[in-house]
Amino acid sequence: MLGQRVFEKVFPRALRGDNVREKAAKGGRILERIETKILFRNPWHAYRRDRVLRRDGSEGDYFYVDHPSSVAVIGTFRDGTVLVQRTFRYLFGRWLPQVVLGHTRPEEDQMEEARRELREETGFLAEELVHLGDFTPYSGVSNEVCHVFLARDLREVGADPEPTEEMEVLRLPREEARSFLLSGPLLDGQSLSAWALYEAWLEGAAGERRRE
Repeated sequence: MLGQRVFEKVFPRALRGDNVREKAAKGGRILERIETKILFRNPWHAYRRDRVLRRDGSEGDYFYVDHPSSVAVIGTFRDGTVLVQRTFRYLFGRWLPQVVLGHTRPEEDQMEEARRELREETGFLAEELVHLGDFTPYSGVSNEVCHVFLARDLREVGADPEPTEEMEVLRLPREEARSFLLSGPLLDGQSLSAWALYEAWLEGAAGERRRE
């Protein structure tokens, strides 16, 4: 996967995954979960309190949003144009520039979840989906992992948004889409992270073509 190769170049193995956990464990910096309790649950996520053991042997509480998975989808057409959205976000009382974003069911295939989210929000289906990578939107607050997909060669079939969703779907040339996501006094972090993985994929694809 091209995006993954770029990621591995930027973040060497010594700084990732088990190596970080192993070094942290040697330094006694990992909190050990003693028990977990759901304080509140709704259809989208749960709010949990974990009782944890600290490095000094004392106990404490860790509160977090249990929201294991989501997707970000960047839809593209054969002419190079890109789908983006202007989405109203209730918590901020304003419209934000975004790519397709959605809560997913962690037990399901995330590529199929991305396909579903794209169709529901924009009314388009993709001939091909490419997994670009994953990221954590707010790792100190939630256990969420966002899975990013590139949806290629779109065709329109009709949208089916949720009643709580207010959005405007836009089809823009790639550079205009990039500028759109960077516009406004308040930006969307998940969309910018997804776009960064998309640009890394484009860079890798261009490099592959040059070597052919």
